[in-house]
Amino acid sequence: MAKADSEQIVTNTPDQLRFRPAAPGQRAERTSRELLLEVAAALARPGVDIAAPDRVCSTLYEFAVRTRDSLRSDESPHLWQFAARLVDSQTDPATESVRAFRFADWAVRELLPFVLESGQRSDDAKRLHELDPIVNQATAQSVYEVIASLNDTGVARTVAMAARFAFSSSFVTFGPDAQRNSKRDLLQPANPRRPFRQVAIYAAIASINAEHQSYVHRDTLVQMRLALLDQLCPAPAGP
Repeated sequence: MAKADSEQIVTNTPDQLRFRPAAPGQRAERTSRELLLEVAAALARPGVDIAAPDRVCSTLYEFAVRTRDSLRSDESPHLWQFAARLVDSQTDPATESVRAFRFADWAVRELLPFVLESGQRSDDAKRLHELDPIVNQATAQSVYEVIASLNDTGVARTVAMAARFAFSSSFVTFGPDAQRNSKRDLLQPANPRRPFRQVAIYAAIASINAEHQSYVHRDTLVQMRLALLDQLCPAPAGP
């Protein structure tokens, strides 16, 4: 995709972002430009529930659209840059699982400590900072147990759910034994990618809930969300 195309999309106003669907009965393959228009339109329409288009990673997309809903109108253009990056971001379940673990790790070891420290709970924040990174089933499970002990705030409860879905999602890439062992868990999905999306959703919701805490600096939370998206959905390397 030419650089000029993506620049033109993200600098347009939301009213100019349009996607022309195929005619009734026609299932044409969308071009990258058409897909870019669809994603850009979704990111520019707060409060509109639009499912992740084909070829777009639903884990990244769910976090992006919830970030969209939390932004002021003057902040929205900061999100539009990710439209072009989300195109063709869909990948194999193993890679998507890595992304889900990162969302959970961010919620547990960056977001929640920031909230706790803002609320003068530096000891609890330090305890979370020092946890092992969430990178697999074992670390997701152990972290969930720690977060459950901090279950006295809405933010902590939501972060705990992100960690639990990260644990639940692990059976997708850890084989049939892990899948059998998780049948007792009601989070067992029909769609194996569903837990990945749920991790991102709960991570985003936790950070948005944190904005309602009077002692938390909202602008910092917004920057944290955008920085995480930039890390997981980076701009393509230059020529």
